[in-house]
Amino acid sequence: METTVATIDFDSFDHGSADEKKIVGNAIAEAFRRQGFLKLVNHGIPRHTIEELFRWSERFFALPDAIKAKAPHPPNPIPNRGYSGVGLENTSIHGSQENKVTLIDLKTFLVTKALFDQECFDQGAEDDRLYANIWLPEDDLPGFRSFMEEYYRIAYQCQQRILAALELGLGMAPKTLTGRHSRAENELRLTHYPLVPVKQLRGGNCTRISEHTDFGTITLLFQDAVGGLEIEDPLQPGRYRPIESTALDEMIVNLGDCLQHWTKGQLRSTRHRVHIAQSDLDADPNAILAERFSVAYFAKPNRSCSIQSLAAECPPGEQTVGDFLLQRSSTTYGYA
Repeated sequence: METTVATIDFDSFDHGSADEKKIVGNAIAEAFRRQGFLKLVNHGIPRHTIEELFRWSERFFALPDAIKAKAPHPPNPIPNRGYSGVGLENTSIHGSQENKVTLIDLKTFLVTKALFDQECFDQGAEDDRLYANIWLPEDDLPGFRSFMEEYYRIAYQCQQRILAALELGLGMAPKTLTGRHSRAENELRLTHYPLVPVKQLRGGNCTRISEHTDFGTITLLFQDAVGGLEIEDPLQPGRYRPIESTALDEMIVNLGDCLQHWTKGQLRSTRHRVHIAQSDLDADPNAILAERFSVAYFAKPNRSCSIQSLAAECPPGEQTVGDFLLQRSSTTYGYA
């Protein structure tokens, strides 16, 4: 049974009256309190831009492995930059302890890894003060870098408008949240889940990525029609329910750990996963499950901010966002 999450028309925030903006802000805050997830329509990112974004993703992942390897992810947990091949992440370390014995995580499944594992491409801001992006040589995929840099700017602007609406919904002063994201120290990730033969998946509960929460503030996700995203039911912990996109330009937005910390748990950072449905496992054993593409923009606070409070400067003794993200990324990549 699909999860019903709030669908919010963001046009009223962008073009409405003060009262209409407040209504949108309240709706976003309430959705994050209840489920930690929502859907946005009329969010300001044009459909043709999203379609082009997915075309670039498909072109990138269709390149030979030897070409993609020219933009390699560093051998460290941070920064998330460049191309990650199969088996690098270990998100299950941040999921629940339940079902770990019976779950078959396709990112560590030892059968023809080229078929089972996801691959990703990550980038950050062009002017990031600490971490440079890692790009393919321009001749290998002409136009890819320029489009991705422009989309990063578009997603950042959308993120800031969503945070401004959330400030209204939470009764915060203007710039309480947006001001703590002024450096755009975020990450944009293209993900490709390759084709999977059904006969290889029999006999287990199969996930394409294990249950986890996102580290940052909010995540802006677009996914194709293949589906597979599931979120934990807040009323039945341990039970996951699918959340599908009804259109390519329907944005799924979820809350991350940083906002849960800042609001002392008032807002919910909900566990989620990408799962293979039982109906797919019950299909013709000679069938091939479709490949899946998604694009996630992970909004994160300025690294110098406190993870424990909304103080203007990180007070002595409090952990910075930068240290918190390094800690979480280290365990995700198996360094801790």
